[in-house]
Amino acid sequence: MGARLGGDEFALSLLEDEPAEVVREVDRIRERFGEETAGATLSVGVCDSKTLRRASVRLSLLQAAQDALEEAKKQRPGGLSIFRGE
Repeated sequence: MGARLGGDEFALSLLEDEPAEVVREVDRIRERFGEETAGATLSVGVCDSKTLRRASVRLSLLQAAQDALEEAKKQRPGGLSIFRGE
């Protein structure tokens, strides 16, 4: 399921259980996005509910993913960051 959050930000809910599988799926999405937009980049923040429950901070799933997205944008255009809850 996907939804537009505003501006150029979108949320996508994936059913994969393991972060590694989510990263593989996100990489496929990012690759296709680049192909279909003449090389534009897509920065992605990822958070899974299991990690969020174990996190030392209390955030909503959406806020944790947003924090990861901000980190991805700092890394480089088209970056990927996973919320670790540390």
